[in-house]
Amino acid sequence: MGDHRFPWVHDVDRGAFSATLAGVRAIEPSLVCSSHIPSAPGSMLGVLIDALAATPDAQRFEGPDQAALEAILSGIAPVA
Repeated sequence: MGDHRFPWVHDVDRGAFSATLAGVRAIEPSLVCSSHIPSAPGSMLGVLIDALAATPDAQRFEGPDQAALEAILSGIAPVA
C-alpha cells in the first residue's frame, strides 16, 4: 500500500474497484448519492462511473504544510 497521508483511492485494488463500478452501472440507479461527491441523476451515470474509474490514476493531492496553511489563512478577511 502507498503512503496513507493521501486518499485511499490511489491504493485501491484496481480489479475490485472496477468490478464495484460495473456493479453500480449494472443496476442502473435513478440517482447516485454519496458522502464525498455531489449527487448525480441516473442520466449522468456513465459520466460519473467514467470519472470515478479514472481517479486511481489521477495525480495525488498533497495539501499545504503548516506554514503554508497559516499563510493562506492569514490572507482571509475575518467575518464580522
